[in-house]
Amino acid sequence: MSVFTAVSGTDLTRLLAEAGLRLLDFRPASSGIENSNYLIDACGADGERSDVVLTLFEQMPASVLPWYADLLAAVAKAGLPVPCPIAHPRGTLFSLAGKPAMLVPRLPGQHIDQPDADHCRQIGAALARLHQVSVASPAPQADERQLLASMLAHLPDSADKTRAEVQLRTWLGLAGQPVLVHADLFRDNALFDQGRLSGLLDFYHACHDLAVYDLAVAINDWCLDGTGQPLATLQEALLTGYGSERSLSTQESSYLPLALAIAAMRFWLSRLGGQSQQALEGQGSKDPAPFHRLWQLRSQAL
Repeated sequence: MSVFTAVSGTDLTRLLAEAGLRLLDFRPASSGIENSNYLIDACGADGERSDVVLTLFEQMPASVLPWYADLLAAVAKAGLPVPCPIAHPRGTLFSLAGKPAMLVPRLPGQHIDQPDADHCRQIGAALARLHQVSVASPAPQADERQLLASMLAHLPDSADKTRAEVQLRTWLGLAGQPVLVHADLFRDNALFDQGRLSGLLDFYHACHDLAVYDLAVAINDWCLDGTGQPLATLQEALLTGYGSERSLSTQESSYLPLALAIAAMRFWLSRLGGQSQQALEGQGSKDPAPFHRLWQLRSQAL
């Protein structure tokens, strides 16, 4: 949730006024690397607080965004805490500063820097509930498997590339029923309020894939110590939480070690090949080295 596009207070005042809200204050969000996000303090005509987040989509075309808006509505209907787009007079999706944009309610809570077992159990349970949400149409963008194959093709020839290609071929050959996956449930895409999960954010990588892939993405971020080493107790907690809402089959469980390597590979390659944008606030890009090390570690465990 870095900021790449500047928006003025005048623009925000006008935007909010059209929705019956009054601007109190605003600030750029500094985490994340893809879209511009502003945290906005606002109130309604009755003086009641109605804080929102403005997202400007830096890369995604406006034509694909309705699918994600519908997805958020379906996930919210299933009882998960997600920020559904606000129906603004300009439209649920509108243009601001030359970019497709969306307003959503600002959910309570904070990001967790160092998760404990209870945080991981809640994340596991939330993923299990997400995996049972039915969305008939496929995501409008390339799925994770296509993206990974494309990124791997651009990697220079090396022992790493050879090993990664073998893993990807094996992964693509696995049987299983795809489910709706978040595909990016890192710690900076979840909020906790007084110890309880209060928000699941940034569904813009969502697609249909094997459930264990989504679990692997989460485990590779939530279940590590401060040096990037896996913590078995946290992984067990996350899987226990998952099992409380949806059982993994024996087949699915057998896929998890490879899924952990594939998920680490995906974020290593995406960060390695990503073009760093000049951010007004936030990083703009992230170091690929930690995920390269994690991929090597996960590969050794296969």
